[in-house]
Amino acid sequence: MRKTKLFLTILSVTMILCLCGTAMAQIVLFANSTFKSSSVSLNSSGTATFSAATRIKCNSIKVNSSTLQVKSGSSWSDAKALTVPAAATNCSSYQKTKSYGSDMTSGKTYRIKAVFNADGETVTCYSGEISY
Repeated sequence: MRKTKLFLTILSVTMILCLCGTAMAQIVLFANSTFKSSSVSLNSSGTATFSAATRIKCNSIKVNSSTLQVKSGSSWSDAKALTVPAAATNCSSYQKTKSYGSDMTSGKTYRIKAVFNADGETVTCYSGEISY
């Protein structure tokens, strides 16, 4: 009798853990509920490419702000607020390019900080650094 109770208890606990494990495996947590991906890249001629994809179709996807940052030693500081590319409407993906070469000085290291906005949800991205 005692062994039967112990066996049933172990079996019950095992089944509960298996069921919970299966349910938990199906739960996907997103760091951002709107954006699937976002990025900004900067090439050596000073052209930035802004890209974003959303999980659903949005009324508007845009770049709220674009900031040119300059490297001094190992730290970054804001050098200049840049004009942003046009918004996209009624879509789930965004890709625009903008040239910022005229905003840069030869011999310095730069990157772009971009804040994307999709229907009020924002995400911040940084490009890789380039030597101009």
